[in-house]
Amino acid sequence: MTDHTVPPEGLRRIWTHPVVHFLLIGAVLFGLNAWRQAGRAPADEAAITVDRPRLEALAGIWKAQFGRPPTQAELTTVARAWTLEEMRVREARRLGLDQDDSVIRRRLAQKYDFLANNPASLAPPDDGVLRTYLADHPDRYAGPSRYSFVQLYFSYDRGRDKAFAAAQAALGHPDGAKADAFPGNPSERNATEQEIRQDFGSNFAQALPRLRPGVWEGPVESGFGFHLVKVTGRKALAPPDFAALRGQVLADWMVDAAQAASVRAGAELERRYRVKLDAKAVAAVAGGRP
Repeated sequence: MTDHTVPPEGLRRIWTHPVVHFLLIGAVLFGLNAWRQAGRAPADEAAITVDRPRLEALAGIWKAQFGRPPTQAELTTVARAWTLEEMRVREARRLGLDQDDSVIRRRLAQKYDFLANNPASLAPPDDGVLRTYLADHPDRYAGPSRYSFVQLYFSYDRGRDKAFAAAQAALGHPDGAKADAFPGNPSERNATEQEIRQDFGSNFAQALPRLRPGVWEGPVESGFGFHLVKVTGRKALAPPDFAALRGQVLADWMVDAAQAASVRAGAELERRYRVKLDAKAVAAVAGGRP
């Protein structure tokens, strides 16, 4: 049987060989480097470059806050603060601190919504589109209607039920009805809905468009009591002027278009993702409460 045992003289020659020394030193250095790098970011993630687009963004934030561009010293300070923040952000991500954080999740969702719904990303419409939009929303841009009317007033001082009953009874003979003295102007001439709202309240102003001109109608409730009202004049809404309103129409169209884009984006997300909801788990977590 052959003896494969290395004699002591051979071992001494192996341990003293330069190649063995090189390999041992390399192994020790590799181990030390691995120990030193434990917990550090990879080399590509450790590099932080503050380039011109980043500096321009930081300068824009500064200008929005202080109303002027930053000086070189101020921009350098801001850039330094950003790099320190970036370091902490990267370390937090490396440690997994961004996982299952409701605040971060909500913020990311908000940023996605901003990108999906940003009106600035929409192509501006031509005047034909805006004119159609204006025609579809005339009440939004038309001038206010104006009303002239007279009214008979029945005060809450009688008690609410008695005031209503008196107004309802007077509707059969308004010319001879014994009404209460109204604290303001008993009649209005060419008053806008806003002016009527200020004098009589929202409920009274909202009722006027439904009243027939030339006849007594009611009772209509206000902040003072109940009224019988006869509309003696009504001027229709003034037609909107596209040239004068184009800027407002464009702004409103952009908002509506962004909202429509948001709805489309939400529908697209629901098509792209499959959601499984464990109904049994819901019942268990909720303690069986429906």
